[in-house]
Amino acid sequence: MIQRKYDNLIKQKLSQYLNLIVNIMILMLLFAIVFALIKETYTLFSVHLLHENPSLIIAQILFTIIHVELFAILINYFIDGKIMVQNVIELGIISVVREIMLTAYQVTVDRLFAISFLLLVLGVVFLMEKYFLVKK
Repeated sequence: MIQRKYDNLIKQKLSQYLNLIVNIMILMLLFAIVFALIKETYTLFSVHLLHENPSLIIAQILFTIIHVELFAILINYFIDGKIMVQNVIELGIISVVREIMLTAYQVTVDRLFAISFLLLVLGVVFLMEKYFLVKK
């Protein structure tokens, strides 16, 4: 009886410390993302807009959107302790589209089918999560 009480107390304290460590790591990631957003915005306006390469400008904007989505995912996890699958799938879709834009000239037929299948699967999972799964 006493042993169980101490076991539960140890588990509770360990859980609190681990939760604190995770929250500190999330805060550090949030600060890093804010720093990266500032740097990417500066790069967008100072470098890419001067060279007027539309492909690089769009890729830079998509990279900024990826950072914003990642920031939103981490904020939701920090506040609610949950990660929404929809946000992660949106992040994955945006990342794939950005990668396609950056390497469009290197696309082979096999890679095109693989990317198409990946986007199809991500879209199906996104729709299933949004419309068919019960929210708690």
